[in-house]
Amino acid sequence: MKKIISLISNNKVEFLSLVILGLISFYLRFTDLGFHHFYGDEIKTLFLRKDESAFNFLMEQRKGPVQFIIVWVVEKLVGFDEYFMRLPFAIFGLILVYVFYFFVRKTLNQDFKVSIFSASLVSLNGIYIAFSRTAQYQMVYLVFGFLSLIFFHKYLNSEKKNLKIINFVLACTFFTLGLLTHYDVLFFLLPLLLIFNNYKKALLMFFSSSAISLLFYAPQIFFGFFSTNTAGYLAKRIVGKEYLPSFTPYTFLLYNPLYLYLGVLLILAILGYYLSSKEEKASLGKWFFIPFILLDFFILVPGTHVHNYLFPLFIFAGIAFSKIKSKLAIPAIILFLTAVTLIQSQVFLPRFNLGYPFADSSLMGINVQKLNKGYSTPIYGFVYNRNWKEIAEFMKKQKRVPSFTTNENKVVAEYYLFGYSFTEYDPSRSAEYYIEINNSQEVEKVIPVEPLKYELIKSGLDYKIYKLKELGVKK
Repeated sequence: MKKIISLISNNKVEFLSLVILGLISFYLRFTDLGFHHFYGDEIKTLFLRKDESAFNFLMEQRKGPVQFIIVWVVEKLVGFDEYFMRLPFAIFGLILVYVFYFFVRKTLNQDFKVSIFSASLVSLNGIYIAFSRTAQYQMVYLVFGFLSLIFFHKYLNSEKKNLKIINFVLACTFFTLGLLTHYDVLFFLLPLLLIFNNYKKALLMFFSSSAISLLFYAPQIFFGFFSTNTAGYLAKRIVGKEYLPSFTPYTFLLYNPLYLYLGVLLILAILGYYLSSKEEKASLGKWFFIPFILLDFFILVPGTHVHNYLFPLFIFAGIAFSKIKSKLAIPAIILFLTAVTLIQSQVFLPRFNLGYPFADSSLMGINVQKLNKGYSTPIYGFVYNRNWKEIAEFMKKQKRVPSFTTNENKVVAEYYLFGYSFTEYDPSRSAEYYIEINNSQEVEKVIPVEPLKYELIKSGLDYKIYKLKELGVKK
């Protein structure tokens, strides 16, 4: 009887914890989701050129077709709306938290404390919050990758033939979808091979999925799209050509400021490594170290792809948390998770954000400097609205707009001023209009306003619009 009461009580705690985790995850991912402008990489997912065939558009991309198809479906339903374009990816971001929880809980057979704390670290990690608030592929392939691992485990442990077939097909399907989303899903080969200790069946699943995905990638390679659009890009990222230097600790800190989250994660992950079993050290350790060495020592500009080696760290941290016997452990962890939630609210939610990371600001009363422009740091999902729709409405009222330049990201400016001629800044050749954005995301581009050439014709909350005096109305 005591065992039954204990089981029911534990289930209630687990259920309540999962509900709270879901509410926090939802809050950080869906609140004011459509507030900020499209980022440059989001705009690149949009099928804007209707004079081009859908086949050519998909073939020209540097990744699989899944994210583009998702965005295209949304466009057909509601048009190019920032909120709805991001909504499917936010949903995937929420699903990832639960999929990872059940992966740790059921597939790795870890206890509740390990699983819930590991999933909480995913939920509150700034990189995954940012990806969830961006119309991009990351959340999609991660969900597919973990689902493939979950069903592969079910396949290995199914006794009935029909169930084995169904689970194998599902594992292949999700891994194929991952491959058709982004090649980063290949990082899931590591847990696939290291955790289940069945190389033959794991490779069978992998090659089966790869064969299906070739229905898309074979034409891309055969018709030269891969060599033209992808090979050179990858080579530049590997050797660092045409990029500022990359610094991974800064990337992690930008998305998880004030050191609290990263400090606790690092300490608990190291402790968890030493407290884990030999099998866990071997499988989870290699799952971390192989991509860590590859991305941080052999690829000079890994960008946010470094997130791929975080998942084993989350599990190690969960193991450490489960081993702590002190009565203060639970209150301390609740305080930690609450503090991180408040910090990330100020980082990613417009109603609390004070300018971070595009301007010097404060988080939890602590002063923080704006984004360091000396590093190659990809920017996604942060609060960013510079009233480009308002700018576009003003420009439409102008009688003549031969060309414009701006200190904003070129892709963003061209999207919101579609139909106008963008001119790269050149001191010797001035554009007719110059749009100056306050605290622009294009932090490397600094364009001086030349008072002798330009006059201010419009000033907004986050922008100023100048016009060449020669073309302006004489006063």
